[in-house]
Order: sequence, then C-alpha cells, then structure tokens
Amino acid sequence: MKFKVSILLCLFLSIISCEQEKSLNKTKSYNVDTLLTWSQNIDLKKEKRLAFLKKADSILVRNYNPKFRDRYYLLASIYHYNSNEKRSFEILDFVKDKSLLVKDTLGLILTNCQIANSNSRALRIDSAYYYFTKAEKLSTSLKSKPYMDFILLNKADLLCFQRDYVGAEVKAVEALKIAKRKKNDRLIYDCYITIGNSLSGIKNYESAKEYYHKSINRSKELKGDPQYVTLKAQPYNYIADIFLNKGDYISTIN
Repeated sequence: MKFKVSILLCLFLSIISCEQEKSLNKTKSYNVDTLLTWSQNIDLKKEKRLAFLKKADSILVRNYNPKFRDRYYLLASIYHYNSNEKRSFEILDFVKDKSLLVKDTLGLILTNCQIANSNSRALRIDSAYYYFTKAEKLSTSLKSKPYMDFILLNKADLLCFQRDYVGAEVKAVEALKIAKRKKNDRLIYDCYITIGNSLSGIKNYESAKEYYHKSINRSKELKGDPQYVTLKAQPYNYIADIFLNKGDYISTIN
C-alpha cells in the first residue's frame, strides 16, 4: 500500500512539476515577447527601448530554450538595428554554441543563415557566403534538406551582387526547382527575379524580360503578402532598367 501511495505521490508531483514548467515557460515567453515588442516601439525614448531590450536579453540568455530560437534571432536583429553589431553577433554565437552542445542540426542551419544575413546587411559578402555555405552543408546532411531553397537563393543573390551572374543563375535555378516542388509562390517569385537579374547582368535582356514577366504573373498569387505592392511593382522597374540600358527611352516611359 505504501508502495502504491509513493507511486501516486511521485506521479502527482511529476504532473505538478510539468504544469509548473509549462506555466513558467508560458510566462517567460509572454514576458519576453512583451519586452521585445516594447523594445521596438518607436513612440518610446531610445533609452527606454534599450532597457526593455536588455531585460529580454537577460531572460533569454539565462534560460535558453531551443523552442524559442525565433526570439533569439529577433533579439539579435533588434540589436543590429540599434547599431550594436557586437551584441547582435554575440547572441547568434550563443545560440550556435547551444545548438552544437545539444547536436541541434536544424538550429545550426538557422543560426548560420542568421549570421549570414547579418553579414550580408553589413555588406560583408564573403563572410555571408561562407555562412550560407556552412548552412548548405548542414542542410545536405539531413534527409529533408531543410531551408535548402532559401539558402541557394540567398547564395545566388550574393553572387549576383558580386557580378558572378553565371554562378548566380545556376544557384537560382537550383532554388527554383525546389520552390516549384514545394509550391512556394513567394520563393518562386524571388527566384524569377534573381534569374532575371542574372540574365540582365550578362546582357541577355530578352531572356531576362521573360523571367521578369514570369514574376509579374506569379505576383498575382501573392496578394496576401504584406509586401504585395512592392512585389507587384518590382519587375516593372527591372524591365524599365533594361530599356534604359538599351537606350529605348520611349519604352521606358510607356
């Protein structure tokens, strides 16, 4: 009987412990989300926003939870936009180290992508390409190859920026194949734009226009996207640039 009571007591304590942990995680999540929101509130003074940011930083670093990776990435991004690159990269390195510790391959892929994006924003193109390549290798190691389309497209954009238009086209076409298989309209649209830019870069203007027109057609599927107005207009701007490069100023106006 005592044995049964002990088992029941252990089960009861276990349930209570789990419920408390769930409650604690929920509270932490809520508190951090609120702090991160306030840290971006432009109606507050900068000193106040930074105070909320540092408080969120303290909570997240003290209680690392891989389920909340997106919050760490947001934290790093906010530091970046507050001109604190040092702390931004420290947060990303922190997540990377934690992911290595628990052998969280998905976490490593995402964190390398975030580090790559941070370097890209700072125009450190070689470093950005390096970290996207690391993410690509990790993605390849998994059967589902997560985020491979996103990684390849970003590498294509970096190559295009460096005027390696042929390499950019190759990567973008690889990304497009995956995007079509997944039926990801936004990514398909982005691939069309990058392929168009690559072709335009090598002065293959007619083929470039074909891909810009494909992106125009695909944009019709993106009416629910917050950036829809920009996405709809973007291909027309690129087509206008082609007419300008060809000296066809009348078509540019029309």
